[in-house]
Formats: sequence, structure tokens, C-alpha cells
Amino acid sequence: MDAGYSNILLLGLLLLAGLFAGQGASKLGIPRVAAYVLTGTLFSPELLGHYFQANHQCSPINCTRGTNLR
Repeated sequence: MDAGYSNILLLGLLLLAGLFAGQGASKLGIPRVAAYVLTGTLFSPELLGHYFQANHQCSPINCTRGTNLR
């Protein structure tokens, strides 16, 4: 898989995770923004980002910031 497609896939994964977390949070009566923050923290380089760095040379947060995009 091309690196460009990999970055788009990671960005889509991050957006979908935030969407589903926000929907779940609103059903629990928690503000959606809290779920977005928790989702971003979960995909940060310090937590799950190590898995993505090992396999794709960038984490979802770094790819969305544009640091590793070409």
C-alpha cells in the first residue's frame, strides 16, 4: 500500500473513532467534546501511536498535523 493511501486510511480511522465516541458519549449524557479529547488522547503517540509508528512511519495525530504528509 502506498504511503499516501496509508495516511488517508489513518486519518479516516481517527475521524470514525471520534464520530463513534461522540455518539456513544451523547447517549451516556457526556459532552461530545470530551469523547473527542479522549479519542485524540488514545491515538496519541504516547499510547497507541507507537503501534502506528512501527508499521506506517507516522501516528494518526502526526499524519493529521501534516508533519509526515507528502
